[in-house]
Amino acid sequence: TSISSTELMLGETLAGARLRDVRSILRFLRDRSDLNGGRIAVWGDSFAPANSRNRDLRIPLGIPEAPVLAEPVGGLLALLSALFEQDVRTVYARGGLTSFQSVLQIQFCYLPHDVIIPGVLTVGDLCGVAAALAPRPLRLEGLVDGLNRRAELKDVEAEYEPARKAYALAGSPRNLVVSGPADDSAVARWILDSLSAR
Repeated sequence: TSISSTELMLGETLAGARLRDVRSILRFLRDRSDLNGGRIAVWGDSFAPANSRNRDLRIPLGIPEAPVLAEPVGGLLALLSALFEQDVRTVYARGGLTSFQSVLQIQFCYLPHDVIIPGVLTVGDLCGVAAALAPRPLRLEGLVDGLNRRAELKDVEAEYEPARKAYALAGSPRNLVVSGPADDSAVARWILDSLSAR
């Protein structure tokens, strides 16, 4: 929190600094002669367990057995790196945030300080980023809301309807997959199939 607070005081964000790091790594990988820089996939993941939908999360900070904070930075960086790097061909994000708007639905929030991007909602939300990635393969799984509860699939589908329309207009509606969490082997197969499809 102290590092991300300092970044915010200096007019930057820790998410932005991490995005610069990811882009530097991608630039390094593209320059390697032993790799195909035109076949890059990014996988952003969260290892934080989601809070139960049945648990009352309207509680003060610092109590014993506090709810778990979300860790959506992996999914956020996967989406943003593909937005800024056109040669990222496939994107997978698990356990990311459904939207920044979901954080504002209640006064309680279980999000780490390092994913806060001031003013983000004046520009757009994560659904808009997903729409901008069409027609590249994008798979979003096990997304969470601002309380770090697993979002209902029907709610995620509704939230990402504009992205689905963008993929349909791009002629690749099957390239956007929104689902519950899958096992790693199924994800790896999807990524390999997506990379070899073009």
